Order: sequence, then C-alpha cells, then structure tokens
Amino acid sequence: MTTIYLIGFMGSGKSSIGKKLSEMMDVTQADTDIFVEEKHQMSIADIFKNDGESAFRTYETEALKQITDKIISTGGGIVEKDVNRSFMRKNGFIIYLQTSFDTIARRLQNDQERPLWQKNMNDQKK
Repeated sequence: MTTIYLIGFMGSGKSSIGKKLSEMMDVTQADTDIFVEEKHQMSIADIFKNDGESAFRTYETEALKQITDKIISTGGGIVEKDVNRSFMRKNGFIIYLQTSFDTIARRLQNDQERPLWQKNMNDQKK
C-alpha cells in the first residue's frame, strides 16, 4: 500500500481523520507533530520557544523522512518546504483537507498548544 499523507491548515482534522483512516484500513498511522514531540521530549510550543521555528521545521522534515507508517498526519506547516512536498509526492499520495477559517477558529479557540495560532490571534487583537 502507498503511504497517504494528510496535509492542511492546523485544526483541519489531519490527526483525527488519520486515526479514523488507520482504523478503517487496518494500517498504521503516525503524526509528525507527535513524533517530533516524543523524539525531542518537549511540546511543540516549547520547541518553538527554546529552539525556534526554523529548528522545528528541520525536526519536522527529519520526522517525515523517518516515519514508515502508511498514514501520516502532517503538521500544518510541513508544506512550506519544497523538500517536504517533493518527498511526499515521490513517496505516496497526498490528501489536502480543506477547512474554512471559521471552523478552524472555532476548533482552536481554546488551544494553547499551537504557538503560531496563538501568535497570529494575539497580533490580530492589538
């Protein structure tokens, strides 16, 4: 079976849908964000705070290349790097989960674990 990569904006449902697909298809599933957190033993928010976004993006690329599961839920920003888009195209099938901004805002309104969402929402309030 070809690897399925789920991409989309944060809060679009990549992790939830990845888990459901995994169950339905009886294959393994991984989440790049969880992989990075476990490997570096800190939350994404702490990685951003301590190492910076650039380091996180490097960790994310490394995770993408190391995960061997058949369904991979990616971080929302993974598509920012050409190398990641190319890797996913070469090694599997990409599914983009399109979600409205209103739905994402509702889903993430109380989420304190997404540094870029919190930063952008705080900037808008100023």
